[in-house]
Amino acid sequence: RITMVLQKEFTPQEKEQLKKLFETMVMEDAMIVYGGKSIAEIYGDLGIDLGKWGLMWAEWMTEIHLVRAIELMQAGTFDEIAIQVNKEIEEFLEILEKNWREKYPRPTNGNYLELVQYEEEARMYPENYLMHEESDRLFRVR
Repeated sequence: RITMVLQKEFTPQEKEQLKKLFETMVMEDAMIVYGGKSIAEIYGDLGIDLGKWGLMWAEWMTEIHLVRAIELMQAGTFDEIAIQVNKEIEEFLEILEKNWREKYPRPTNGNYLELVQYEEEARMYPENYLMHEESDRLFRVR
C-alpha cells in the first residue's frame, strides 16, 4: 500500500507547505516517491488497479489538492477511495448508456456503418456527458 506519493517538482511555497505538514505527520509507514514515476506507474508496479476513473481522480487529487491527497495517503485510504470512485463512475456511466440506448434504439436496417456509428456514439456519450455536465461526480475532494 502506498501511504504517501509526491510526484512533481514543487514551488518554494509548496515545499514550505509540505515541510510544515511533514513536521506534524507520523511518518513510520510512509513511502515517499519523488519524481520520475506517475501515479499510474506507481500503482501499476504495486499491482493495484485503480481503474480508469480512479486513476484520473488520483492524478487530479495529487495535482490540485496535494495536501488532502497526502492526508488520505497517510491514513491509508487514498487507493481505496480511488477504487471506490472508479466503481461509482462506472455504475453512473452504465446507467447513462442504458438510458441513451433506450432513447435512441439501435438501427435495424442492417447497415454496417450505421451500426458502427451507433455503437461508437453509445460508448462515447456517457463519458462526454460525465466530463462536460457531471464532472463534479469525478473531480471532487473526498
